Amino acid sequence: ALWAGLVLLSLLLLAVPLLAAGGDTWLGIDWLDGRKLYSIDDAYRFFVARNALRLDGVFLWNYVLPLALSFDATLAGITDGNLLMMRLVHAGVGVLTLALIARASLRARCGPALALASVLIVGSMPLYLILSSSFYGEALFAFMLALALVLLIEEKFTWLAVVVGLSPMVRPEGAIYCALFLGYFALRRDTLRCALVAIPGLAYLAALYALSPDWQASMSWRLE
Repeated sequence: ALWAGLVLLSLLLLAVPLLAAGGDTWLGIDWLDGRKLYSIDDAYRFFVARNALRLDGVFLWNYVLPLALSFDATLAGITDGNLLMMRLVHAGVGVLTLALIARASLRARCGPALALASVLIVGSMPLYLILSSSFYGEALFAFMLALALVLLIEEKFTWLAVVVGLSPMVRPEGAIYCALFLGYFALRRDTLRCALVAIPGLAYLAALYALSPDWQASMSWRLE
């Protein structure tokens, strides 16, 4: 039942890019709660990703984060900027996230029934289904959180620290998890893992301060 649920939800996730209209035509699946999900912000990120290597200082722009943009820019290069293929790969990341949730549940000895419930709760949320195919950073961030959960349960603490440390490079909310795991590793007196959690975010802030003339406005926007 668990594997059947994973397969069915995976097919549903991969069907979304095929059903979303894009272009100048809007279908019902393009909307949620009265909002166009594949609207202007999604379009911005798609076109920035396609042109990232040709735009000076793009990694300092205030609405992009380096790891998320690097992922999409690489994807754009591999697919030659094909919108459908890029959406399908994003949906594939959503599928991997569900697989990680199932693995975490099983590793935590919840049993297949609760593992299936975990996957269904996340995978059947309309927002998850739709945004997994978008160019927002939430889908990649969800993948990193699910991976971090697996690594925590399996006590692979070095890789856990690396993943958590990189998470603010995908979504600003990653800083919350960095703070939590800094406390966790500090209680364990684990200096190396504390450094792995803290250094990426601090290095990014230092780069913003040194290279961006408007870094304060950028941080103000993120905090809001």
